[in-house]
Amino acid sequence: MALTQEQIETMDRITGMSNTPSTQPTQKQSSNDMFSRMDEITGLNNTENLENESISLDEQIKKENPDKYNQWKAKGPIKPYEAALSASKEFNGTYDNVIKREQPKPAEMNAMGKAVTSFLDTITPTSVKNTLKKIDNRLNNVFDTDAMFNEINKQAKVNELKQGVNFNDNTKRYETVGFNAAGQPIYKEVDLLKKIGFLEAMSEGMPKGTAIGALSEGFDTKKEREIKDRILNNQPIRQDELDFLNRRIEREQEKQVRGYSIGGNIGNAVGYSLGFTGDLLAGSALFKALHLGTIGAGVSNAISNINKENAAVQTAGKVAGWTTNVLGESALTTLINSPHRLFEGYQERMLNNEMKLTDNGNAIFSQSEEKPATALLKSLGSVYIANLTEIAGGEFLNT
Repeated sequence: MALTQEQIETMDRITGMSNTPSTQPTQKQSSNDMFSRMDEITGLNNTENLENESISLDEQIKKENPDKYNQWKAKGPIKPYEAALSASKEFNGTYDNVIKREQPKPAEMNAMGKAVTSFLDTITPTSVKNTLKKIDNRLNNVFDTDAMFNEINKQAKVNELKQGVNFNDNTKRYETVGFNAAGQPIYKEVDLLKKIGFLEAMSEGMPKGTAIGALSEGFDTKKEREIKDRILNNQPIRQDELDFLNRRIEREQEKQVRGYSIGGNIGNAVGYSLGFTGDLLAGSALFKALHLGTIGAGVSNAISNINKENAAVQTAGKVAGWTTNVLGESALTTLINSPHRLFEGYQERMLNNEMKLTDNGNAIFSQSEEKPATALLKSLGSVYIANLTEIAGGEFLNT
């Protein structure tokens, strides 16, 4: 039976075999349309996205920061972690993300408290209530907090005038060095236009020479680094932390601007050495108490016995024994008596790699390019060499 033209066209549309365009979508076309729609939603059919996904880290850094790319390329292959270390931020003493302390809310009375208060109100005579109110008013008159604070501020202003203190003078800084009989601070004036001299430098270096001072300085530096990291990562900080950071930076900027006189450099070394001597004496005493000096004596005798008639061999034996004891005493002092200096040195080294001061009074915060293990080893080496120098000098003078 022959098919009519209408039947043939219908079959062609169903099978997709027709050479003439059809107004109805085929199954293949419907599938393509469905996948195209999904591509639009997911963005997988976006040529630009595919190209971006195929860009290597090397090419991405080259596109975003060509100067850093050339700098790193000169050092060798770019490592992925180096991209994270490129972040830096200029800090001018202000920061938007500061946590504001909320005012303490009055505690709400619980059910038991309300019941007790209600019960007391019913049994307390009116006369007793009036008496308590009068006592309360008298106490308020006696302990007028506003008047008290006004008087304290007045006395503080009088004290400042007597000492010639002017906190508005940007060329001066005032340090509290004690308190008078009235409890008012005694100020020491520091002229910021003069170089740091002997006494000022010695008073600054002396606390750092002691174990407690070194630990305190180390923890302050650690705190400074932690606040710096939070600012660098746009994390919130407290107002007291911002004030602490600004005080530390201002002091370092002051040192940079004023500089040290010759006497100031000497005073700084003298002040530090006064506390540093305590570590050396303790290390020497421990070294002797453990009779570790016999190791050097054994080395000296072993070399001297090679040729007792040769003066050069005898001298070499003495030098070897002396060197062994100096190296051993320095190592003992470093490991036992100087962990606080190791901690302080590590924090200071890391901070110096993470913060640079600018000429305009600001600071540049960045991630440290030195690994913590490297900084720790360098700090250990620095402390050991300092101990070795002092101990060797002392032993040399005693010979």
